[in-house]
Amino acid sequence: MKIVVPTQFEAGYIFDSREIEEATTPEYRAFLKEAGYVDLEETPNLFVAHKVLRIEDHVLSAAEKAGIKVNYDKRKRVNHINQRNASSLISSLGGRVLTSRLMYGLVIPHLTQSDSDEARATLEEMTNEMVEFLQDSILNKNKVRIGNAEREIALPKKDGYFDRSDLNEFGYPNQVKKAQGEHYFWFPNGAENVVIRDWGSELSLNLNWDPSSADVVLGVRFAKFF
Repeated sequence: MKIVVPTQFEAGYIFDSREIEEATTPEYRAFLKEAGYVDLEETPNLFVAHKVLRIEDHVLSAAEKAGIKVNYDKRKRVNHINQRNASSLISSLGGRVLTSRLMYGLVIPHLTQSDSDEARATLEEMTNEMVEFLQDSILNKNKVRIGNAEREIALPKKDGYFDRSDLNEFGYPNQVKKAQGEHYFWFPNGAENVVIRDWGSELSLNLNWDPSSADVVLGVRFAKFF
C-alpha cells in the first residue's frame, strides 16, 4: 500500500478565471500585467496554499540558491523574513505572494463564506497565529506599487473599520468608520510602507510596516497562477 499525502504546494484552494474576473476590474488586471506580476490572459487560474509556507528541503534549497537566510518556528513555519526576501523566496519556488486585492477581494471572502473544515483551519491560522506579507507597497501615503507598476490612490487618512464593499479596485478602502466592520485598516505612516494581512478576528489590512520588518509572526503564503 502506498499512502500519498499532498505537499504544501498542492494542498489549498483553486480559484478559476470566472472568480478572479468577478473579484477584479479590467484596469486592475492590466495593472498586474504591467507590473510583471501576472498576465491573466495566459494564466487565468489561481492556486492558494492552505497554510503559510513551511520549511522543507525544497524550500531550503530554493532559499540557498536565492541567497536568502530562512528562519522558522517550532512548527516549521517560515518567519523572521522581510517582504523583499519573502517575495523572492516565493518567486524562486515558482509562485507569487498575494496582492491586497486578491487577498481581501477574493481569498478572504471565499474562506469566510465556506463551511469546510479546510477553510476553518486556514482562517484559524490567519486569525490566531500568523500574519503574512502581501505583494503591495505604499509610497508617500498615496501611491500603490506592485513590481514595475505604480498607481496613485486615495487612501483614508486615519485608521478605522471597513467592509468588503468599501474596497477600491486595488484592494484598499475608500472610507473607514470608527466601529463595526469586517476588517480594520491601519493608515501608512512613512515614505514607504509594505502591506501585510494582519491577524485577529478582523484580519486587519495593515499599511504601516517598514520595508525592513522581519518579525517572528511574519510569514508568507505560496500562490501560483496557471
